[in-house]
Amino acid sequence: MGKYNSVTSEVFQTYIDQARAGKYSEKTIRQYDYALRTLISFLTAKDIKRLQDVRAGDLEAYHAYLLDRGLSVGSRENLMRAVRKFFRWLEDSGRIFM
Repeated sequence: MGKYNSVTSEVFQTYIDQARAGKYSEKTIRQYDYALRTLISFLTAKDIKRLQDVRAGDLEAYHAYLLDRGLSVGSRENLMRAVRKFFRWLEDSGRIFM
């Protein structure tokens, strides 16, 4: 599993651990891990260090970034689906406001 920066590592690890406990396949967990590492790399380049500071416009810019990278529609949608699921989990678990 990939390493995340110190600001996000505990939250991401908890998310991945819960996905694993939820009986997700290893392939799905690897996809989630890749999607989150890609997102954090993008946000870090934009100098966004806290998940609480991510806005809808940032996620729209991330989607455009994926398009610019030449990813297929299916790949982009898989990455965006994983990101949406992660942010839903953050909200549902009360972590987005930490």
